[in-house]
Amino acid sequence: MRLKSIRLIGFKTFADKTEIDVEGDVIAVVGPNGCGKSNLVDAILWALGEGNPKHLRAEIGQDVIFNGSNKRKPLGFAEVMLLFDNEDGALPVPTSEVSVTRRIDRSGNSQYQINRRTCRLKDVAELMADSGLGRSGYAIVGQKDIDQALAASPDDRRNWLDEAAGVQRYRARKLDALRRLSSAEAHLQRVEDILSEVGRQREPLREQAKDALQYREVQRSLRAVEVAQLAHELDAASLEIDRRQANLRAAQDLAASEAEEVAALEAQAAKVSERISELESAMEGLRERQSEVLTEYERAESAIKLGEQRLESLDQLETTLFQDTDAVDQRIRESAQELSVAEAELAAAKAELERVRVECAGAGQEARKLAERLKAIEAKLQFARDEHARALKHQIEQEHRRERLDEASRELRGIEESLPELEKELEKATKDRDAAQNKLAAERKGLSELQSSLKSIAASLHQSTEKESKLLSRQAELEGTRRGIEATLATHEGLHEGPRAVLEAQSKSKLPGSFDSVGESLIARPEHALAIERALGSSVHDLIVPSEAEAKAAIEYLKRNRAGRATFLPITLMRPRPTSREMEQLLRRPGVLGLASELVQCRPEHLPAIETLLGDVIVVDNLDTALTLAKTTGWRRIVSLDGEVVHRKGSVTGGIQARQGAGIVQRRADLAQAELEISRIAEDAAQVASEKRKLSDELTALRNSAGKAEAKLMALAERAKEAEEWRHNLEQEFQATQKSAARLEAEILRLEKSTTQTAELPQVDALQSERDALLRQFSERSADADVAERRISDAEQAVVSLEERVKQADHRLKRAQEAQTYSQSKLSKVGPEREQTRKEIKESHSRRDSLSRLREDVSAKLQHAQESRQSSIAQSLDLQAKAKQARWAAQEAAERAHAEELSKAKAEGRRAAAHQRLLEEYGIDEVEARRVAAETEVPPNAAALVARLRRELKAMGEVNLGAIEAFDRLEERFQELTAQSEDILTGIAEVESTIRELDLQTRERFRTTFEKVQSAFSGLFERLFPGGNGELRLTDPENLLETGIEIDVTLPGKKRQKLDLLSGGERSLCATTFLFSLLKVKPSPLVILDEVDAPLDGRNVERFTDLLREFADRCQFIVITHNATTIESAPVWLGVTMTEPGVSVVLPARLPEGFDDVGRRPADLPKAVVSVEAYTPTRSNG
Repeated sequence: MRLKSIRLIGFKTFADKTEIDVEGDVIAVVGPNGCGKSNLVDAILWALGEGNPKHLRAEIGQDVIFNGSNKRKPLGFAEVMLLFDNEDGALPVPTSEVSVTRRIDRSGNSQYQINRRTCRLKDVAELMADSGLGRSGYAIVGQKDIDQALAASPDDRRNWLDEAAGVQRYRARKLDALRRLSSAEAHLQRVEDILSEVGRQREPLREQAKDALQYREVQRSLRAVEVAQLAHELDAASLEIDRRQANLRAAQDLAASEAEEVAALEAQAAKVSERISELESAMEGLRERQSEVLTEYERAESAIKLGEQRLESLDQLETTLFQDTDAVDQRIRESAQELSVAEAELAAAKAELERVRVECAGAGQEARKLAERLKAIEAKLQFARDEHARALKHQIEQEHRRERLDEASRELRGIEESLPELEKELEKATKDRDAAQNKLAAERKGLSELQSSLKSIAASLHQSTEKESKLLSRQAELEGTRRGIEATLATHEGLHEGPRAVLEAQSKSKLPGSFDSVGESLIARPEHALAIERALGSSVHDLIVPSEAEAKAAIEYLKRNRAGRATFLPITLMRPRPTSREMEQLLRRPGVLGLASELVQCRPEHLPAIETLLGDVIVVDNLDTALTLAKTTGWRRIVSLDGEVVHRKGSVTGGIQARQGAGIVQRRADLAQAELEISRIAEDAAQVASEKRKLSDELTALRNSAGKAEAKLMALAERAKEAEEWRHNLEQEFQATQKSAARLEAEILRLEKSTTQTAELPQVDALQSERDALLRQFSERSADADVAERRISDAEQAVVSLEERVKQADHRLKRAQEAQTYSQSKLSKVGPEREQTRKEIKESHSRRDSLSRLREDVSAKLQHAQESRQSSIAQSLDLQAKAKQARWAAQEAAERAHAEELSKAKAEGRRAAAHQRLLEEYGIDEVEARRVAAETEVPPNAAALVARLRRELKAMGEVNLGAIEAFDRLEERFQELTAQSEDILTGIAEVESTIRELDLQTRERFRTTFEKVQSAFSGLFERLFPGGNGELRLTDPENLLETGIEIDVTLPGKKRQKLDLLSGGERSLCATTFLFSLLKVKPSPLVILDEVDAPLDGRNVERFTDLLREFADRCQFIVITHNATTIESAPVWLGVTMTEPGVSVVLPARLPEGFDDVGRRPADLPKAVVSVEAYTPTRSNG
């Protein structure tokens, strides 16, 4: 592989399109300093992917674009294309030529191309892998880099040896394996976290499932016994009904006449009861009005007290403001005086500063003139020294040429004898290489198809895993919410003190009976919860009890323990209102959602209490609907979904309470919603787990197939690579041998015709004396100038200090004036505000008096209503007494008929109750009940058995019957996760095995390469430093993966010493030895050296050029140099110059005038180079 050409457009100083044909094995790039030679190196480095602008001598990436000159505008982009000869197939591209292009524009957009096809930076890096031309390779070396090879740490120095050993691809594969290992471990951690969470849920759920199974068994036994009892009750009741029916018919006629009188009396009593109900309703309205008036009266009292307090505050504020105004006036006078003094002192300091500056101006000007003369003398002296060194160097070079002539003649004879045999071996290696590459291409195609399928299924599996993780996370979140709500409900948080005390006493068995709060007894949908909460109002804290006895016992408990008050709802006293026709019509109106009692769920025994509280409350969608219904129907209570309540008498309640959490009804609704969503998520998670199992099986099968294909492909690739390397090495050896022969022939001719010239030695003593005299004068004048500068600095500091004093004084004055304005503004507002407050107090007094009269009026009306109610109650009691006497008379007249009817009714009631229980509680008819009774053995003490079974069920408490199926699903999930964890552990073990294998290969290749480079370094060191000794040493031989590399050298006639103590030339030659030892073991097709010969003296430069010629048969060298010997040794030259400021051009690759056909340089070499630089081509063409 060889670099054939370089094309530059707008890169740094190469403004024009510049094409350079690179021909020859050693190319010297020459030209004056600053003309753009190093920009050629930057262009090659940039095109091969260098991304750090500092390495390109730039600040940002866009700095490589031509930035314009005095005559040219800046360009909008930069582009560099490198064209490589790939006839030997060194690059993994099936073409004889390979181009690498990089382009960047002003916006920072960068683009890469290989053979004019857009690619990634990664593709360019892989193309140049193991060639030494990578961004971290050793094939592009500058003067700073050659020294860095010695100054670098052992670890950094190892990077060059890694490039030569070709282990970078192993490191890349190891990094990929480590990423996969990290991903697998993270996945394992997630699976183990989920497994831990599932395991944590598993045991509690197992216990719940066990309890549920036990609950079902007890429930089944209880059902069988109760059904058998009801069947026996049905049979007994039917016999009793038939017997009583016969007796009843005979006695009914006798009791009919007496019953008519009883009916008349009861009708009169019903009318009186209706009157009592109307009076009670009116009294309820008056009590509400009385409460409202009392609230308004208390507000008026509060407003009066607040107004009086405000007047006192205004008086205090006025006094304080008068005091503050006096203090502020004093501060204004003091600040104004301070500002005046500071301004006067500042004016005096500025005048002093101007006087000092005038006095000190002369001393500095005389010192500057002496400095300019001294600089000119220094330049002349340096030029004279350089000419002296150059003349001595030329004399030594002539002696070295004679020695090289004899050595080149012997080497040429040996090369000519080995050419025929190499040609035969090259032909055989080419055939082996072609056969291996054809087979490798076929296997790669099959592997590519497998990998595409593998990526698709892996992506699907990843999506399923993420979905499952989200579901489980949501389930855990809901479980936490549920537990939190259950804990809150268990502690009865939110209930008033009295109800909570009763419930706690019940839980501790201090109170007999059953107590349940209204809010905790019903369940509403989340969207209805707020409306139900507002409809209940304070009744949400009421306690439902079976009878009055429990209520009385609880009230006595609260009194005895001073535990607060509570309202009780005995079921036996609850009288729900029946649904009227008016209500049915109202429920069909638009916007009406239903009765509040029908929008909740509760236990059957609590239904009378809930219907009493909510049976006359209508729930609507919004406040507008509620107001419309209130106007048109005058319904008792209407509540909207947002919690606004419209009362029968027109009052509307709404808004929101600050810092209010969820109510009791809302918490119950949230709990029901959470349990429903947990159930749904469990089903979704089970479905996702099933999908994951299928995808995992498919993925495992494809991975096995892909693994086998990759193993086969790696074996074929290794075989193809070995064949290609063998053929490539033979071809390189053959070409290198041919070129070495040609080069040596030309070298022999050149050395035979070399001539010796002697330069005159310039004199420098006179210039040295003149420089010393000027130095003494300059020192004296500089001391005078320093004294003047210090005087000016002191005066300037005084001015700055006084300016700061003036600024602070002015700031204090403004602050005092602002405070004065503020106090005056506040004083002007105190008077009007005092008058307004007095006016408001007067209005509050008037309103309080009005409300007091209204309160007395309402109390009088309430007293009148109470008296009317008492009168009606007395009338009702009288009618009831008369009806009672009439009933007794009717009973005495038809005693037998009534007794028979009562007995029959009881029997029918027992039969109906038994039939209803069968339908409602067990969902079966009489036939099925008799079948169950026939199959069930009912003991004599069946009632005791039923009681015992009921106690067992009650002792079990709330049982989650869904836990049985939930546990089965969770157990299946647990087993799946366990299997998945084991699969991941197996995968981790396989990746770790791969990493160990890669480490083994890396160690072996590094060890082999190090031994070769060590041998090459020792040989080259002895050659470049005759009598010296150099070796490479590992810092940690036991750890070949991480060890650094130390360089130990012993120079001729000296002891072993540290690299830091070597001279510049010795360091450069040592680093050159290290570089060429790497090239000898792993030659790079292209090597670019940027002024690496600058620190070398004459003989060492000759040794350097000998290495270039020796290695030219295996490497192509581009050398940027100012050294005449290096230039002379190069067969091809490229001249770089600037025909206009800021724009570089490349001159044709030809020898300037005055050079003969073998490149012999005349005495005026610098002039010849300048003549080439003056040439301005119409088109730059290297």
